[in-house]
Order: sequence, then structure tokens, then C-alpha cells
Amino acid sequence: MESFDGIDENLAMVDAAPNGCAIVHSDSEEGIQRLNQEAGKAMAAGARVGLNVPPERAIKWLTSNPAKALGILEKTGTLEVERWAMSWCGTARRSACMRSPTWCSSMGRSRSTAQTAAETDV
Repeated sequence: MESFDGIDENLAMVDAAPNGCAIVHSDSEEGIQRLNQEAGKAMAAGARVGLNVPPERAIKWLTSNPAKALGILEKTGTLEVERWAMSWCGTARRSACMRSPTWCSSMGRSRSTAQTAAETDV
């Protein structure tokens, strides 16, 4: 069960702080599937108190900030060459979304996990 005593504006407040590392998180098996919606709700809650967070900054709550907190930012968390990424087809307000682990190659194309595994299978 998620916390009922949390502050809706918390993510926007942490994001606004110098060196803040806001992270969307859920302990719920259902909530973990909808972190993009939680980010959208937190953006709206922040806007209500004057903390406007643009989508390109809020996406970090789901991508680079968790990787930074886990100490794996040099391997994942951003869409750069030679990093693992989770491709995402939606926005913070879209609930139906397909995700696929992808290796970002330096050859100008990306490969999904299935493609990478097929290439390395003997």
C-alpha cells in the first residue's frame, strides 16, 4: 500500500532543490507499472504550488535520477551511445505504453534485447 501521508508536491520540491535527485518510486506491484502517470500527477501538483517542471526534466525522475542514485549512471539512465536504455512510446500522461530494453550502439542504430541476444547466441 502506498503512503497516504505523502506530500503530492514532493517530487517537484526535491527537483527544485539544488543538487536534488527526485525519483518516482512505488512499492506497489500495480503502481510500479504506472510510474509515468505518477510523474504526471507530481508535475501537476508542483504546478499548483508554482513549481513548474517541464516534461524534459520530469523524465529524469524515471531515467537518469534512479540510475544516479544506484551508482549506474555511466551504464544506463540516458539515451547515449554504449548505454542500455528502455525505449518508451508514450508521455507522462499516457497509460498504454510499450517498453523494450535497447542497447544504444555507436553505429547509428539501436538493437533490442531480443536482437542482441539473437546475435550472440551460438
